Amino acid sequence: MKKYRPVFFIIAVSCLIAFLIFYFEKSNVQDSITYFPEDMGLSYDYNETELSAKPAVTENEYELDWKVQSQTHEKVYLREDLSLLYKDGRLLAFLTKWQEDTQTLEQEKRFKFQDSGKFKAISFHHAEKHQDDHITGKDVMSYDYLSVMANGPGTFQSFQIPITPEEQEWQAKNDRSIQDKRQAILKEAEKKFQLILRNYYIFPLSHLHVYNNQTLPGLDKKTTHRAISQLWEGLYKNYVLGIKIKENQIEKPIGSTMPLIMYDKKATHFLILVETKEGELALYRQKI
Repeated sequence: MKKYRPVFFIIAVSCLIAFLIFYFEKSNVQDSITYFPEDMGLSYDYNETELSAKPAVTENEYELDWKVQSQTHEKVYLREDLSLLYKDGRLLAFLTKWQEDTQTLEQEKRFKFQDSGKFKAISFHHAEKHQDDHITGKDVMSYDYLSVMANGPGTFQSFQIPITPEEQEWQAKNDRSIQDKRQAILKEAEKKFQLILRNYYIFPLSHLHVYNNQTLPGLDKKTTHRAISQLWEGLYKNYVLGIKIKENQIEKPIGSTMPLIMYDKKATHFLILVETKEGELALYRQKI
């Protein structure tokens, strides 16, 4: 019987390799967002992103609650939600969840902080419908923001619109700081990548949600939907899963700046510009 052992060993190894290939291929399929033509008959009952703050158990902290949920009006082949949370213009965390044969997705995460911060969360809700050999999709976005001022041990105030002079002063200072950083990044990128900035409309990622209902300059509603959905597909692959600096250098996105979306005024492409946590610039192009 000993002479058959190598054969059995080879068969066992082959089966193991086949299983691993299947597993990783399946994981790669699941770990992605893929654009499909818009299904005009598919709609969402709701799609929401919500930020709120409350006192934490620990005296010197407050708790930030981040909720993301969505529901299509019918079960579909695949649902996936991706949400990005930023604090003072830098990526704090992201949530992603996918599920087959469902309508509803829900995600929630909590953080504890002692310091002040301006929080922004933008979410991309994706649905994929299979009917016979035809695949269609429906994508929408949701967004929320919240400013939290820590006023000393155990005290804080949260708001969206600053009302008091203290809130207005704090928010103006915070906004200036973030804007100054963005201008510095653009100035550096202009030289490094030889960009002609006047050829682009430039806005932060958090602004994308307005294109649920508005059209990009020079595009109709259908093309805008496709362009934004494919932009999110690219963001997921080139930003959320890792920022490619060089061929053999990929940086984690946590701590990076909120991407600046540069929309070509001729409506031919997007440029996505981001600075990593380590201060390196990355730029990638998304064709429309």
